[in-house]
Amino acid sequence: MADKLFAITATSIEDTCRVSFAFIINSGVARPTVEHVLEHFGTLTLRNRQETDDPALPPEMLNRTDKKWEVFVFNHGKVQVATGHVNEDRLHVLLRDIPDSILLVHRDQFDQVKAACENAGIELGFHHFEGELRTS
Repeated sequence: MADKLFAITATSIEDTCRVSFAFIINSGVARPTVEHVLEHFGTLTLRNRQETDDPALPPEMLNRTDKKWEVFVFNHGKVQVATGHVNEDRLHVLLRDIPDSILLVHRDQFDQVKAACENAGIELGFHHFEGELRTS
């Protein structure tokens, strides 16, 4: 589904347990840079499995690694339009299944996101923010 993604990275991210488009504004990214994907925004995080292990998920989703990617995508009406969890090595599959979006990503995880986008044939733009951004 995704043809284009835009990653806003930060050297530190405070997870407020909520997601809003405030991180886009606070990052200082120029609006023309992200206009093509402004309809959807969210977070993409690589977590240790024990932090987010969900017994409701099928074992094949989590049995190959100690880490998993987690994505949450919303539209500007703040309605969640996509969510997903995959093993660390399946990020390219997860990214193909979400709409074109702006995603908040930790700077240390950007290279993996870039490689997954290349693998999935997704165009990736980015803006690196030096400092901390909040999820909302």
